[in-house]
Formats: sequence, structure tokens, C-alpha cells
Amino acid sequence: MVGEIMETRVVPIARDRIDELVQFFIETDEVIPDRAAEVWPERVKLWWERNPFMPSDWTCGWALENEDGEIVGFFGQIPVPFQVHGKPRITHWTTAFRVRKPYRGQGEDLRRAALEDAKGSIIFANSTIDRLLYRVKRYYMLVPRWELNYDVRRVSLAVGNGASVLRRIGVPQPFPKLAGRLVEILQRIWLTPLHRPSTYAVRRIKRVDDQFQELWSRTRVRYENTQLRTAEYLRWMMSGPPQKPRVLLGCYDPGGTLVGYLLAMPKEPTGGITLLVIDLWVDEPRQEITRALVAGVIDFARVYEYGLVDLFHFTDEIGGWCKRWRLPSQAKPPRKDHYRVDDYDSCNFRHSNSYFTYEGDYVL
Repeated sequence: MVGEIMETRVVPIARDRIDELVQFFIETDEVIPDRAAEVWPERVKLWWERNPFMPSDWTCGWALENEDGEIVGFFGQIPVPFQVHGKPRITHWTTAFRVRKPYRGQGEDLRRAALEDAKGSIIFANSTIDRLLYRVKRYYMLVPRWELNYDVRRVSLAVGNGASVLRRIGVPQPFPKLAGRLVEILQRIWLTPLHRPSTYAVRRIKRVDDQFQELWSRTRVRYENTQLRTAEYLRWMMSGPPQKPRVLLGCYDPGGTLVGYLLAMPKEPTGGITLLVIDLWVDEPRQEITRALVAGVIDFARVYEYGLVDLFHFTDEIGGWCKRWRLPSQAKPPRKDHYRVDDYDSCNFRHSNSYFTYEGDYVL
């Protein structure tokens, strides 16, 4: 019957129903349906099974069940550590909102349940709840981040492996290899300020050691509100699904001390030619260490045949350096993230005291 209301109920989903949840994700994936069975089991393991910050009583999310007890909708929440007002705490990051077509009129019940569950904590919510937030954001004290000087995001672009780019756009063989190398040479000449000799050494890291913990301990005071960057957190991030392998580059001073790192991953859902920088964290002197890491990730992309490198301007400072180094940039639409605050009218998340990485469920 047209307009018939399907009978459902909203229930919390604990870890003992993860297998059922994975099957639901596979059946409802409209982005990479051909590879959903390969991608979703690994992604769910990262979110909830391998997550060292997962409290024992944590709810993976909220499900919409039909009369037969089958999952027909879901809205998830991932526990992610974040430094808020200088103190570490677990935040809720919403993810994987999806409802089967016959039940989509009841999707707001899931959103409301997730927001209510996170009401006593900080919640980072993606754009999938915009429609609901329009009516209830003050009740849940959720502030859209783009109102706080994050209305414009810029990203710098660089060519890594020129041949990969030319092959992707369909240039016939054997031209990509020769022409691609010429593109790389011309870019290196143009980016002379970026590639000048440095006293810092950049190398790929396969194992996160105690130096990362020490780096975080001496730099965490720089921003009140930012991603927690403990060694434990980085090990978790490095355990991501094989379809999106993480690339961790460490920067070392002449004495062998870790003074900064850059974390990147393939941008496309199943790999691809673009390497996306998702975090960049450095000690002093910030500009020189950042320059060494950015030059290092471009060199890495060239060697490992990533065609392009995307570097978001996590701060205005980084944006200014990219301009000085002649890296071209372009504006990107803002992620429509919200976060919960203790007082809607006196939120203290500001550009000066907050460092937002390329966060959200995308990097997980």
C-alpha cells in the first residue's frame, strides 16, 4: 500500500551483533557494491573490534529493526579520543547512516537515538544529520563547525608520479612514462623553495615506537582542542583496512629525535592514484619540519606511483607556507561537521586554540 508505515523499533547494537551488521552494510552499499564484501568486514573491525578506546559498555550504534528482528536501518557511533579543553576524553563520531528504502521515512528515529545517547559527551556528527539538526541542534547543543572560521577549506595539490596521472586520463603508451617524468622535473624546478636541502631526515615508519608518545607529550599544550596523538592512537590508525593502507612518514633531526610526522592514505574508497594527507603534526621549528615532511610525501608518492598528493591546510599557518613554497591550492567545500558543546552560546572551539585534522569517519 502506498504510504504504508512499516512497523519498526529502535534498538542499541552491541558488539555481539557485529556479523549481522556487516552483512547489512554489504547488502546496502551503493558506493562500492562490487567490493563491499571485501571492504566492510575490515572497516568494522577497525571501528569497534580493534579500537583500543572502545569502552566495555559502548553501543556500536542504533539499529532500526522490523517485525522479524532484521536490521533495516543503522546509525553508528565510533569512540575516538580527543583532547578537549586540554584534557583527554572519548568522543562520539557518527557514521554509517543508512536505511533500507521501504523504511526511510523512519530514519530520524535513529538519528535522535544516537544524539540522545551522546548527550553527556562531545559528539562529532557528519552531514547525514543536518536535516534533524535544523530543528533540534540547540536542544543537543550542537554547533556547526563552519560557523567558527572553518567556512572555507583549502587544499594544496602536487604531482607525485606523473606517469600515473597520464595513464589515468587515458594517454596511450609509451608516452606516460616519458611525459610524466618531464612533468615531475618541471614541478621540482617550480617548487625549488620546497625542495631545498634540509638538515632533517624523512623516512617511512612501519612501527610506532615510544618517540611518538614523547613527541605528543611535549607538543600537546599547543592546542586546547585537538586529536589525541598518543602512540596508542597512532597504532590504531595504522591498523586500518588493507584497501586503504596508511602511510606514516617520520621527520628526524640530526641527533635522531622524532620531531614531526605526516599521516596519509589513498583518497579513493579502494585505493587509487591520490594520496590524501590526513594529519600533520610537528615540533619546533614548525616551518622547516613541515617543509621536510611535505617534500618527503611528494617524493614518496612519486616512488610508489601515487599520481597526486592532496594536502589540506589544517591551519592558516600551513596555508601560508604552502603559498610560499609555490604549491598550487584550491578551495574545497567545508565538511558539515557538528560538535556538541557545554554551552551553545559560549563555545570555546576557535581557530586559535583548535587543530582539526582531516577527521570524520572517512579516515576510519
